Amino acid sequence: MDNWTPENDEIKYGNQLIARTLGYEYFPFEEGKSVKIVGTIPVVQEHWGWHKPTVGHLKLNGWYLCRTHNELRYFNDWDWLYNIIDHIEKTYLLRITISTTFVRIHSGGHDMEYKCEVYGGKRQAAWNLIVDFLKLQAHN
Repeated sequence: MDNWTPENDEIKYGNQLIARTLGYEYFPFEEGKSVKIVGTIPVVQEHWGWHKPTVGHLKLNGWYLCRTHNELRYFNDWDWLYNIIDHIEKTYLLRITISTTFVRIHSGGHDMEYKCEVYGGKRQAAWNLIVDFLKLQAHN
């Protein structure tokens, strides 16, 4: 991918898919409203953005992620990316290998493997593999 920025539509879609898989939702800012009801949960407008819909102080309890789609950093930050890798391994009981030349999801005979050189490095290969894996899971 040539345009490896948060403004790229493919990056934006993949980051949003990862955030939703981890249980985050996006709550947009609505001009003129101070509280928005989401289901049965009142969401104070100052808490707009990506967070887990739950009661409590969002920033102190770790439910707040970021404000905008462009602030999602799964594509360019290993700390963010490892959260989804850990989630996939625990949720789907799979193993993910990241080496200097490839990234692989071991899934009992249906392994997915991406070469790092094709994607411009380990992190980019891992991000693409994770997003493609999540797309497949959404269609199953």
